[in-house]
Amino acid sequence: MRLARAYPVDDRHIHDTAVIHPYVVVDMIPSASPSLARAGHAERLLSIGPRTEIMPFALLYRGAHIGSDCLIGNHATVREQATIGDRCIIGQYVCISYDAELADEVRVQNGTLIADGWKVGRGTFIGVNVSTMSDRRRDVVDYEFKGSCPSVIGERCLIGSGAVILPGITIGNDVVIGAGALVTKDIPDGATVLGQPSRVMGTEQQAQMIAQRAMAQALANYQNITRDTDQWDGSGARQRA
Repeated sequence: MRLARAYPVDDRHIHDTAVIHPYVVVDMIPSASPSLARAGHAERLLSIGPRTEIMPFALLYRGAHIGSDCLIGNHATVREQATIGDRCIIGQYVCISYDAELADEVRVQNGTLIADGWKVGRGTFIGVNVSTMSDRRRDVVDYEFKGSCPSVIGERCLIGSGAVILPGITIGNDVVIGAGALVTKDIPDGATVLGQPSRVMGTEQQAQMIAQRAMAQALANYQNITRDTDQWDGSGARQRA
């Protein structure tokens, strides 16, 4: 899987052709609050590539990198050390957490969380309100951060809206995950998964689903044609369908 490459930036780390709208918070310093299980840190300055547009009220942390020709939506958050490749679209209220890596041409729709350390392959589409996580621990009392357990999403995947993906999972290339699916284990290349917990559809099931879609489309096309076709009733009078 090819991940986003570092983009050479000028001395100010924000390219002259980047568009930053009003009310954007730029180069936010991570909090050092003692209440946090993980202390925030940033090993580099924020960088934004050419022709990238940052919409109002976005929050961009120090140490994040955003490539060229991207669009970062209103109220989106890009955390420290996160990397976003070229030609990516990040929707409204999306959070790209720290150390996450998005390759080129990734699209993340509104309200989705990409958890810390996750890697998303080139050309992948992630729907609305998809939930991801990087921590399997359950001891919320006296919690101690012992490192992330991120997942990896391959290239050209389609993640349906409302899907939930658990930590430490590898999703192959060209995978389709249905809306609302709960992904609890690895998924091989080219698979289609549905349900809670999700299950891989067999070749026969996929063929049946494709055939059903084709029949539904053919019926819709027929109905559209007959809607504008003359019809005759029993008395011989012409009527419109």
